[in-house]
Amino acid sequence: MKKVKLKKYGREQLLEIQQLVGGWVQIIPIAPIERPQYVMMAMDEEGKIKRKDVNRSATMAAAGFLLPKDNVVGDVVLLEAHELI
Repeated sequence: MKKVKLKKYGREQLLEIQQLVGGWVQIIPIAPIERPQYVMMAMDEEGKIKRKDVNRSATMAAAGFLLPKDNVVGDVVLLEAHELI
């Protein structure tokens, strides 16, 4: 997993995240918003249609927020509360 610092905010931030995940952005929660660290995960909305590989680390991080037997696929961006679009 590689850590990147988002450089932009607003629309430019969305475009930056789209480039990182490789498609349209889908955001899911991975922790309560009150937590100081990563609370949201951005991923390619069409990752499964594009047959991207399962991202086991991301799936484990989001396990409590996914449907049973669901997986996260492709690259993801973890967002802290202050980075939310």
